[in-house]
Amino acid sequence: MTRWSGNGFTTLATLCFAAVSVLGGCTTTTERQLWHQNTELQQRLDRAYDENARLSRELADLRSELERAKAELGAAREQGQRGQADRPAEGPLGDFEGIRGVDTQRDGDEVTVRVPGDILFAPGRASLNDAARRTLSEVADVLQRRYPRGTIRVVGHTDSDPIRATADRWRDNHHLSQARAQTVRDYLSERGVPGNRMRVVGRGPDEPVASNESAAGKARNRRVEIIVQKQ
Repeated sequence: MTRWSGNGFTTLATLCFAAVSVLGGCTTTTERQLWHQNTELQQRLDRAYDENARLSRELADLRSELERAKAELGAAREQGQRGQADRPAEGPLGDFEGIRGVDTQRDGDEVTVRVPGDILFAPGRASLNDAARRTLSEVADVLQRRYPRGTIRVVGHTDSDPIRATADRWRDNHHLSQARAQTVRDYLSERGVPGNRMRVVGRGPDEPVASNESAAGKARNRRVEIIVQKQ
């Protein structure tokens, strides 16, 4: 039978303590590594959630732009079809109706030239687009050739949506529509139409020509009308 001396028991106890210390140290290191891995994965997951939210917002914006483009295309087609139906064989409307994008109506001696607001202006703005200048230059030419003495009202209209993005510039839709009509009047004057023949009016959303319940209807309501009274 092996006998252990006091020194033998002391040596064995020392070895056991050392082994436990080594194992305990390994366990602590492993836990620390796992904790760091878990933290890193959580951060990556948070970044993935943020990226997903950003992409969702971009997708929603693109869908809104697509719906708006579809509405504008539908409105333009409808206006073109209506213009074809109302076009007389001859008369003063012929020159205006040769201008792309405008809609013209006649009531006795009064002729209304309706220009879609989306052709003229960016949303919430009252400065002319490049395409608007080309259109209004043709309108000004007809006004000077065919209506050299007629009185002219330039009337701005909007849809019923409240102003948001440029609310710091316009009190309301009436204010915006007045500014847009004034811009059109000033450009026609630059193109040679006498300013003293023109009067500016802003109607805001008060005189819609279509329902504001649909995007296509709102697109039709955003417009500037140039109303000529023949003399």
